[in-house]
Amino acid sequence: MKVLLADDNPLILDYFVSMLNWNECGVETVLSATDGKKAWACFKKYRPEFVLVDIQMPLMTGIELAKEILAIEPETMVYFLTAYEEFSYVKSALDLGVQGYLLKHEIRAEQLRQVVEKARESLAAKRRTQRLSAEASFHAMVASALKNNPSEKSNEFKLTLTDRYSLLVLEQDHLYPSLKDLFKIEERAVDEGKLKKLCVSNAPVVAMLPVGEFQHLLLLDPGATVETAYNLVKCLNDQFDVSFTILILSDDMPILECRDRLANHASQWKLKYFYPRSSVMSIDYLQSADSGSMLDEAALDALFQAGQYGELSLLMDRQYTLAIERRNSVLFERLTRYFATVLSRYHGKPVARSHGKAFLAFESDDLSSWYDCYSIYQWMRGKISQLAKQLHDASQRQFSDIVQRTIDYVNLHYANADLDVNMIAATLKISANRLNVIFKGETADTIWRYIIRV
Repeated sequence: MKVLLADDNPLILDYFVSMLNWNECGVETVLSATDGKKAWACFKKYRPEFVLVDIQMPLMTGIELAKEILAIEPETMVYFLTAYEEFSYVKSALDLGVQGYLLKHEIRAEQLRQVVEKARESLAAKRRTQRLSAEASFHAMVASALKNNPSEKSNEFKLTLTDRYSLLVLEQDHLYPSLKDLFKIEERAVDEGKLKKLCVSNAPVVAMLPVGEFQHLLLLDPGATVETAYNLVKCLNDQFDVSFTILILSDDMPILECRDRLANHASQWKLKYFYPRSSVMSIDYLQSADSGSMLDEAALDALFQAGQYGELSLLMDRQYTLAIERRNSVLFERLTRYFATVLSRYHGKPVARSHGKAFLAFESDDLSSWYDCYSIYQWMRGKISQLAKQLHDASQRQFSDIVQRTIDYVNLHYANADLDVNMIAATLKISANRLNVIFKGETADTIWRYIIRV
């Protein structure tokens, strides 16, 4: 809770500022002002929930200030500071919706503490009730928006959610869907309860609603939306062992405009993969994707089958560069799905003669490259190059089948301290002497020396 204290007597103002340990009362910010105009400017900037104001101040009286405050923030808890001779003003001022008054010359720390704590508890109860009502209305509005149908309950939304709002999409960064699905990778979303608690405590959240495994909508009071979003991303990244991205759908707009922006955001949000993880971006600068330049899969298949890996690499580079430069999510998706399918087809084969390891479509360390388009392109480029090299290597057989199988066996089992000619010969069902003769005849080396060299 934020508190504003206003009095034109600096000594009295300092006295009230220092009267309590405000943090112990649940107050994180204490603001002060020495006249009505300054108090009004301070209120508009920081929107404190509790205001204690001198009833008689220059430039703007406490009564005038209370009228302005309650006109824009009716839930604000306003109390007057007054003296005996000003009591007649107080009686008429209470009709404004002011909570009460405190006599300047009688108030003590304990009395002020009770007033502040009562105000804090009252505000907390109101917020809980308002949030439940707002979330119910927000849920109905979101359901209507995601179906992309005009809402029959627009008036109900406007009655329950009466003000202007900012609407954010909060998404836990996760693996590119095509790669994740094709290779059957499972990801866990952070605990929803912990996420909501952290968001509510670090942003002016009116309602928060999950709309997917990794995605939430946040309806916020309007204000410094960009600053709020950056602070929220930093807080969440620090708290959880994953990163988050925020899309600002609307900033200080009526609820039905927020709804319209939500209904039309899905296609643009796919463009998030053209940006790094943990970004804050506005829907206004996510331009529509270029859907031209479709992928020629037949040409890629022909290059693979012909073993023309150099030409394949050039075509791959051209297509990926085009997709990224134009932020063409359709082309990027087709490219990635095509090459990922190729990689999965060769998973576990072929085996490289140089090190004896089978080709793996992906390894656990590769997953860190699956969050944005440029990283995916670089990873895919490296993997296709590795596959092409091993396919070429496998096609260049220089030895007889028995010698090649001996080489492959050594490359796979060189770490076995018991590896020797007899073990290999038994596996290949040939005598050790015969195997040694054949091996030396083709390689000009003994099997034992080859084992030592590997």
